Amino acid sequence: MNPTNHLSRRLILVAAVTVLSHTTITSAQVGYVRKIKGSWFYDPAKDTIPWNPQDNKHGPDYDIPDDPWKVAADQRIDKYRKRNLTIRIVDSAGHPVKNVPVKIELVRHHFLWGTVATPTFADGPAGNNKRQYLLKYFNAAGYGMGFKPRQSPGDVGAGTPNRFQEVMAQELPWLLKHDFYVRGHNLVWEGARFLHRSQQRVLRDERLSDAEKGEKIFSMAANHFHYAIKRWDVDCWDVINEPRANHVINDLLPDKNTFVEWFRLAGELRKQYGRPNVKLFYNEYQIISHVFNRYAQYRDNYMGHIQDLIDAGAPIEGIGFQYRMKKYVPPETQWKRLQEFEKFGLPFQATEFEVMGDKEKAQRNLPTFSDAERKKITAECMTIFFSHPLADGFWHWSWTDRQQPSRTHFPYALMSWEGEPRAEMEQWMKMMERDFNTDVTRETDADGTARVRGFKGIYKITVGKGKDAKTAVVKLEEDTHKELSL
Repeated sequence: MNPTNHLSRRLILVAAVTVLSHTTITSAQVGYVRKIKGSWFYDPAKDTIPWNPQDNKHGPDYDIPDDPWKVAADQRIDKYRKRNLTIRIVDSAGHPVKNVPVKIELVRHHFLWGTVATPTFADGPAGNNKRQYLLKYFNAAGYGMGFKPRQSPGDVGAGTPNRFQEVMAQELPWLLKHDFYVRGHNLVWEGARFLHRSQQRVLRDERLSDAEKGEKIFSMAANHFHYAIKRWDVDCWDVINEPRANHVINDLLPDKNTFVEWFRLAGELRKQYGRPNVKLFYNEYQIISHVFNRYAQYRDNYMGHIQDLIDAGAPIEGIGFQYRMKKYVPPETQWKRLQEFEKFGLPFQATEFEVMGDKEKAQRNLPTFSDAERKKITAECMTIFFSHPLADGFWHWSWTDRQQPSRTHFPYALMSWEGEPRAEMEQWMKMMERDFNTDVTRETDADGTARVRGFKGIYKITVGKGKDAKTAVVKLEEDTHKELSL
């Protein structure tokens, strides 16, 4: 397994804490460096949005009972998501210091916990407040519309990019400044209705043969690859999106597997444009979360395309499961389905998680989920996915429930237009504060040592109390021993 290691790409700059000299993490240690300034994490010492579950507006948070699936998931989480951290405190002469309090706080997960905005994370009257929630509870982000090819001025005939890309271009530097892992969604979407109007005109041109149409549209769509990979500093791309249902260019060119060609093109261009670390994903819908009677058909289609890419030597480096819950899917079923994809040995990401309900009931005759059901499903999906060793990211799709004040667009979003957490966000906060958090205080023993088994990630270590306390930053990816001096 070689999951995406976003921590290894970062220079850790911490303005909010004093870093002890021999625990500073240098650029030589972590490799690729973005030149960022300021605090890259939400400093728990300056928490402007303290967690108060008693203030929930959508009912109590859900605690998963110790059913057999949960017990097994917890065991896997301990095995794959945690490591042992040993902190030894010594004096200036190198002698161990006992009975010193050591506070060990996880400030950023190694695992990717992400969300997506359309168009911006600051939508609504409480934009800065929403940014605080984003900084505190997420380390990964992206945009639902801004990166997509229909918005690209590099697409022939596209003209001026629309507001989604314009807003995203203004917002992206803020994410990079705060060292978010950024998902690029997406490079190509082969549905006829998702093509740019200039491409649709070619598709309707009766003077052209299918092969001529296909080659021309392929060339036009490839322009977005050049434009997007060169311009946007992202960590991964959804190279192809939903090809099971969207394959019009591939149909026009039966002698050319366009899915393979798209991955090859992305692989070449990331080298050409100096983006060698960007990972290339295949994104598909209704697989793990499928609720109707075609799961085997959808699974086999997805697996077939993945195998085609592997057999062709195309640089596929991750599998995306959109994970929208239109009906309840038991965690045991989700686990069995995830296991079926283990044979590829590729990282998994849940790319577009949503607990869909209210709007879908009216539009698609699907059941409505109550707030309690939304919380239960959120807790179960986060837990079962986090427990799989090949999983390395879980993304909620809709950040804010509106794009403008007069209309609700996304009744399954995390935040309201007014800046209040909705049911799924309340549960997400609970999972991050309790289920998937390490925040403990240990007292050093006679050897000056404090120990904890914690979630992999970045930790703020506070030694001592009050004005004489000293702080350090420690990265925990494997069992780690750090010696700090008072």
